[in-house]
Amino acid sequence: MAGVALCVGPPPAAGADTSPLLDPDAVVQTSRPAPPAPRGTATTPATTTATTPTTTTTTTPTPDTHTTTTTPPETHTPTTPAHPPAPPPLSAELLRTDPGSRSAAAQSLASKRKEARADCTAQRPPINQMLAIGGLVAADEGSPWGRIALFVAACFAVIGLGAFLVRRKTERTSDAPPAVRGRLETISIVVAIAGTLLGIADHFISSPPPPQATMTARDVLPRVTRDEYAHRTGIDVSRISKLDRREVGNVVLLEIRLTGYRDKRLALQYATYSLDRNVTGALLPGTDVKVGLRVADDDTQTSFVPIWVGYPKSERFEAQFRLIENDEIRQLTDTGPMKGSAYRYACNREVRAV
Repeated sequence: MAGVALCVGPPPAAGADTSPLLDPDAVVQTSRPAPPAPRGTATTPATTTATTPTTTTTTTPTPDTHTTTTTPPETHTPTTPAHPPAPPPLSAELLRTDPGSRSAAAQSLASKRKEARADCTAQRPPINQMLAIGGLVAADEGSPWGRIALFVAACFAVIGLGAFLVRRKTERTSDAPPAVRGRLETISIVVAIAGTLLGIADHFISSPPPPQATMTARDVLPRVTRDEYAHRTGIDVSRISKLDRREVGNVVLLEIRLTGYRDKRLALQYATYSLDRNVTGALLPGTDVKVGLRVADDDTQTSFVPIWVGYPKSERFEAQFRLIENDEIRQLTDTGPMKGSAYRYACNREVRAV
């Protein structure tokens, strides 16, 4: 079922450790980034220089005879800056040596600035906004006998109260001595008290339902900035640098249903895996996160937990999620294949607009 989700070195995944549906005291576990590897050589657009034909005049010994030779001008093909190409397929060596292969925030500060400048072009796709946030609904089931006892107790309490009010009204309007409490009033009070005690005893004595858990990735919202995610989930944005707030990723909405997990401690672990052809299924180093999951003090609960996942350099990747109790897996799910993006940063004005 469903809180999560963040400078030397990359901050932890935004919101992962502070979402309202996750344990606020949990500590995000991330790997320290490896030294950045040289990125590909940037292509500088060629500058077109206007040229004019060069005319050479040659004079021969013959008087009054001149031969004019025209040299054809050099031609330059104008080039225009192209939008960043799609991320190249990852290799095992790139996974080991390039911190930026896991996410944009794992790079060095110089690499971040360079990529952010290149991404702020007219060709970049738009960013999205989160229209809603996650939530939690919990209920205490109990046994049917306990609910019946409470219902009967409430009914007899109403009857007893009615009989008491009638008796009091009669005493006020009559000169007769105070009437003795009637049988109906007495029986109603006794049944109401007994039913209430039975309902309370059933709540504390009845055995809880057997533990059951389901977890499903319900939706994926692409191209959401860390700034938007942090504001919508109530994360302190002061923990995220201004440049990292511009990083773009996908928000995965998890639905987690728990039954019989009252007073138990659960954790949510997730990581990103490359689906490129030559490194299919490879864990992207430094993307694994483990946080505590909020468990309500009820028999059943349904949570919707939004998790932000940054874009790696893979053309295709997926996020995998594990529900863990005492280091034992209780449920698994994944997002399925997701497309990477050549544009991993939003422009400053887009972040401010959000």
